[in-house]
Amino acid sequence: VREPPAGARVRVCVDACFAPISASFRLIDPRGIVFDSSTNQPVDGMVVSLFESAAGTCTATLAPVLTEDSTGALVASPNPFVSRDGGRFEFPLVPTGSYCLAVKSTADYSFPTRRVMATLPAARNLGGGSLGNPFAVGPSPEPVILDLPVDPLAAQAGTLFVAKKPSRTVVLVGEQLDFSVTVRNVGEQRVTSVRLQ
Repeated sequence: VREPPAGARVRVCVDACFAPISASFRLIDPRGIVFDSSTNQPVDGMVVSLFESAAGTCTATLAPVLTEDSTGALVASPNPFVSRDGGRFEFPLVPTGSYCLAVKSTADYSFPTRRVMATLPAARNLGGGSLGNPFAVGPSPEPVILDLPVDPLAAQAGTLFVAKKPSRTVVLVGEQLDFSVTVRNVGEQRVTSVRLQ
């Protein structure tokens, strides 16, 4: 399927109708794919919300989203949207403005990712909006495509290696013994707020 430029008129011929249909198509805006930051695999069933942004800050107000029904009339479109068909989400016919995307964290995945952007797959459409930061829609008619990386929570478990080593192997009663503790991250993701007890 070839995607025409925004606002282009496309001739479509439906099999057995013997007559071309001329119609105006609008590009979906914004849209993208929710994917696993470790495996790069798309993730279905994630709740993606589009929020309004004001003064460079994300708000808690869901953005109004519209779409066209079969008659061409504008009707409300779902917001939030549940990712499906290969992690895809879309918010068609969004007014020009500033917005934020958010993915509801689950028992399996968390958002935004903690991975450094440069370590994520280069083929993905990534930007500040991929981390939940504000992004602009319009005034250019070009589509806004932002993929959303989510971190698998299972992969974060057991990624820290902790080793405790005594300063000597023989200790007399009442003597002081020092230990050195080494903590090493052996996983692929950055781990923060580590506390040893």
